[in-house]
Amino acid sequence: FCRIYRVKYPSHSHTLDQCRKLVGSRIKQRLDSENQKFILVGHSMGGLICRDMYKEKLIPVICFMITTPQKKVYVAGLLKKIATTNLCNRILGVSGKELSEHDIQPIAPPCTYYTVSTSLPVIGGFDGAIFTSNMVLDDEKNHHIDRSSHFSILLTAELHQFVINKITSMITH
Repeated sequence: FCRIYRVKYPSHSHTLDQCRKLVGSRIKQRLDSENQKFILVGHSMGGLICRDMYKEKLIPVICFMITTPQKKVYVAGLLKKIATTNLCNRILGVSGKELSEHDIQPIAPPCTYYTVSTSLPVIGGFDGAIFTSNMVLDDEKNHHIDRSSHFSILLTAELHQFVINKITSMITH
């Protein structure tokens, strides 16, 4: 695991399925062989794409889903109700609007996985975008980071250390 790639996807103009297919094709382009091991780390909607990568016939060694909505995103639904269509489209995009329109089926990926949930101190059980309980697939595979927002989580040393520890543990065993 010596190469790290950031894969962008056009969530504002594409559906979740289209984004997943695009990311899947980019991963396949970067793998040296079909049997090459890889790890996926996704934040928010990116975690959904990582979780469902098996649909592209790609199964990582480990999948990390950070503040990923495993269930319906109620805040996106609220935004759709109170904001103008133009503002809603700019903020949520095509994929984001999908998250508010139907329940996401929380299906665990067919690999070792971990979810990372967050919550704000003032509003326990909510991180500013997603309810904490909606980020968890399995309590035993979840790591909760308190006093962190949906976006600031990416800057925390605790998150980085958690990911490094899990990868190191898997490699050494």
